[in-house]
Amino acid sequence: MTKRSSSSTMKNVHRILNTISWGTLMPIGAIIARYLKNFESADPLWFYLHISSQLVAYILGCLVGFGIGIFLGTRSHGIFNNSKSSA
Repeated sequence: MTKRSSSSTMKNVHRILNTISWGTLMPIGAIIARYLKNFESADPLWFYLHISSQLVAYILGCLVGFGIGIFLGTRSHGIFNNSKSSA
């Protein structure tokens, strides 16, 4: 049985969270806003579904996913980011 490193696990968590947020929840929120608002019977409900889907996607993608990406970037060896330009 092979043991996974914490970096490998964090990369997988980063991939899955960003796939769920940007690849699933954001398009679902857009589809809800586009198609459900045409039904008068779903008047306030479509908006709340749209906002909650977009908000959860934003929180997962921008805050958690981006934070994990920054954390992984600081832990990776061999990649140097300098603020000085080499020109």
